Amino acid sequence: WEGSRGGGSKVLDSRNLSVSWSQLRDVATELFCQLRVRQSRRQFCDREIWIMPSISFPVFKSELESKNSGGRAALILRRIPFVLTFQQRVELFYGFIRSDRKHMDSAGVNFQHGAGVGIRVRRDRVLTDGFESLTKIGQNIKGRVQVQFINSHGIAETGIDGGGLFKEFVTELLRSAFDPQLGLFCQTPHEFTYPNPTSFANPNFGEQHLAYFQFVGMVVGKCLYDGIIIEPQLANFFLRKLLGYRNFVDDLSSLDPEVYKNLLYLKKNSAEGLGLTFSVARDTFGDSKVVDLIENGANTAVTDENRLRFIYEMADFKLNREISAQSKAFVAGLNSVIRPDWLRMFAAEELDRLISGTPVIDVADLKRHTNYAGGYDEDHEVIRWFWSILDDDMDESDRRSLLKFSTSVSRSPLLGFQHLYPKFCIQRNSGDTDNLPTSSTCMNLLKLPRYATKAKLREKLLYSIKSSSGFYLT
Repeated sequence: WEGSRGGGSKVLDSRNLSVSWSQLRDVATELFCQLRVRQSRRQFCDREIWIMPSISFPVFKSELESKNSGGRAALILRRIPFVLTFQQRVELFYGFIRSDRKHMDSAGVNFQHGAGVGIRVRRDRVLTDGFESLTKIGQNIKGRVQVQFINSHGIAETGIDGGGLFKEFVTELLRSAFDPQLGLFCQTPHEFTYPNPTSFANPNFGEQHLAYFQFVGMVVGKCLYDGIIIEPQLANFFLRKLLGYRNFVDDLSSLDPEVYKNLLYLKKNSAEGLGLTFSVARDTFGDSKVVDLIENGANTAVTDENRLRFIYEMADFKLNREISAQSKAFVAGLNSVIRPDWLRMFAAEELDRLISGTPVIDVADLKRHTNYAGGYDEDHEVIRWFWSILDDDMDESDRRSLLKFSTSVSRSPLLGFQHLYPKFCIQRNSGDTDNLPTSSTCMNLLKLPRYATKAKLREKLLYSIKSSSGFYLT
């Protein structure tokens, strides 16, 4: 090949090239993957352009099941999984979990109702008791975990855990762990969660702070393994850490839009007179400390010549170095339940949906997968009113509030409500029809009195879901 002769361009003789097909394929694949990673940060083309419709998914699955690690299907899944649709990759993910369950069952891990590992948890010590109990059971975390709650008087609550109590337990545990007031995690301005960079100084945890990150990662892995959707949403840059990616400047927008905006300003404007150095002030539980971004950074001024390095170092510190130890601990816990190659089938925004569900509530799908109790059925007048109110009188925000009121999570299961466990149920609530609706979130149960009119049902229902009146965990 010969380029343009103008300007002294050189001639490239293909006879002097020694590039094998496998090398060319590897380079092209790496470029393809880099473009897909860029797409996940900032969309520059249609999502469908990455899909290879020529792949027969049944044949693809069959080849994977043959355990041919060097086959085409295994290679695609390992190198370019995004050429499969998201739905196909989700199906593979849950298929891997089903296979793993069979393997663990043959190894002695119990998945049967009424069996498995039993733990006792004080209601006012859910996080610490969960930490003490679950960190000791090893691979049994993948199996059935039977929870018995101890009330504030030290008395064991009655009832057998058929799955609802464990859901309640992990819901409360993660609500406590991710609470910014606890100091283990922080929230972005848009309320997405990520590790607190100064957790090492948290008096609540001390030297155990990394052990708690590993524990919380394990619990999130258990939720993924069991198909339990969690309410907190993880920040995009933290999700990328879970997938083994390093974050760059553009990812800073998902952590701190203001800092990201300032760095972009610095990139296009002079640094002179700003008084910046290669250092950053960090508040550690009330104690402010200056941290160097480079060696002797506090004494190194940012100039027009080195400002690009400053931008890189600041972003790298905020997104990678500052939370490195916490992220590694969290990932270790997550990967003790969910294999990393299963997760790497997904981009960060897809992993968010896998962990926290989807924000769109499909009313028709929910209706198809709803059970009734206490005298209600799908033809009952109150039930017809209920579905009419959801369809016609509620906006998407109201529907999410209703779902959270009833199940503790405001987002839908990834593959639809057929995968909600236990099934969503509407039960007739006996008593005064002036009472508000109530719920038992551990059983995904909504309790509705027999209201006399549709208007009264609408009034009481909207009041309850917007004020959380009548909300019960058990």
